[in-house]
Amino acid sequence: MKLTNFKNIEHPHHSNTFTSIGLPLYNFQDEARIAVINDLKQILNSKKKKKLNILKIPTGDGKSFITEVLVRDVLFIIQEAKNKKAIIYLTSPMIEVIEELKSKMLELAHNDNSIELFFDKEERNAQPIKHYRKDSLNKTHKIFVFSDQWANDKKNSNLLTEKPDFIIRDESKGANASTEEEAKRHFGDYNWGGVWYKKLMSYGGYALCLNATPTNAQKNSRNFNILDIEIKPNLWKKPFLDNHCFLNAETPSAKKSEVKRFLLSFLQFQIQNNYNIKLINDNKLNDYKKKTAIIKCSGENSPRGLLTTEVFDLIKKLESKLINTKFEIIDPRTEEIVNITYEGGLLCPMIKDSNYTENSIDFINNPNHPENILIVCELGTYGINVLNCSYMFLVRDSKHQHIGKTYTVEQLFGRLKRNQWIDWIHMLDNMLKNDIDVKDWGWVIDTYMNVASKTLWSLTTKVTENAFSNFTFSRNNLLHITFFST
Repeated sequence: MKLTNFKNIEHPHHSNTFTSIGLPLYNFQDEARIAVINDLKQILNSKKKKKLNILKIPTGDGKSFITEVLVRDVLFIIQEAKNKKAIIYLTSPMIEVIEELKSKMLELAHNDNSIELFFDKEERNAQPIKHYRKDSLNKTHKIFVFSDQWANDKKNSNLLTEKPDFIIRDESKGANASTEEEAKRHFGDYNWGGVWYKKLMSYGGYALCLNATPTNAQKNSRNFNILDIEIKPNLWKKPFLDNHCFLNAETPSAKKSEVKRFLLSFLQFQIQNNYNIKLINDNKLNDYKKKTAIIKCSGENSPRGLLTTEVFDLIKKLESKLINTKFEIIDPRTEEIVNITYEGGLLCPMIKDSNYTENSIDFINNPNHPENILIVCELGTYGINVLNCSYMFLVRDSKHQHIGKTYTVEQLFGRLKRNQWIDWIHMLDNMLKNDIDVKDWGWVIDTYMNVASKTLWSLTTKVTENAFSNFTFSRNNLLHITFFST
């Protein structure tokens, strides 16, 4: 008997709001959009003290995705309320996020002649900010997109001569507290890097930060306004935690041993998964064949930690050593043991930190590139969408980190909630379109679920344990699905 796919079923969780290219917002994303718009309308008609607004949606639930639709609404509202064209700033501390924001704005402006785009560097179909003149005629909406790195240069910052009506900052890094005193009290941080709070407040207009995990300083300060969107348990969407492992590894040598164990586990998983995918022979599933991992390391000031370069070298040596090694896997059809000779290519590291800024996340997200292990220290843990991230190891030596830094580990764990399947509904529909026999459904569904399964390793510290207890993963809810055969 064969499985039968769903027919003519509308997605029950999509709203009637669409992006420029026709992608629907989920209901909760639309609710977030409406919450921001309603708050903006109140502020426009109020003389209350200005606050930094925080849009809180759980990590992986599409804060960045709604940016384009939000901007589109704001343009209309500003023109209606102030009888003028809007000026909007879009910023982020992450270059990769900035590139995504630029793409969204190019899509928005493609069919709208009332919008002019100004980017921090030369881009097709957009002008560089340095060419903007304040005294230009106010006949178009103007959207400025720029990174921290660009705006932190005083010469560049002086080019921003227009007071914006609306600002979106994707991630609140650099604005996690409103004062140095708040930072000390909540983070134990005596080297407060809060320059971006001051910048955002000095620009003027309605300032909105997209932030999945507001800090204790943001929650308790009167200088922030948190728009907390209630997200009901979406078991149809979230990835699930397949395995987690907390470790004690004090010395660099012990940490290296654990990294090797982690890599062997990641490799074994890939070899088995690739074998299963080959048996299923589904082109769509084959697109998700490339599995990725993230390893977060320590900085140079941590003598008991591991540097990004040390982990990179360790992986390269292990990859070379494992060539022609035989791995045992299970043939899911017969449940017999099969020996697979490893030919290489499944442990390919890349570093993304302040010393390797030229490395692009596009490498690890492109199925045609070999890189599949992202090694980071500071950069790469905020706002980065690593597609199909199946494994993560927080090997950073943060034993004495202040408990107020829990939110940074939650941000890292959030990288695991990026799921290449849009949601389970689409995954199941795709699975049921294939010529699958009912007797094989057990191992077939396991293989499809591997796209969204996650494995987390971490050193045991108060901060990581606290972050894990705050961070929720959806569990396997596919056991209750009934299949109808024909």
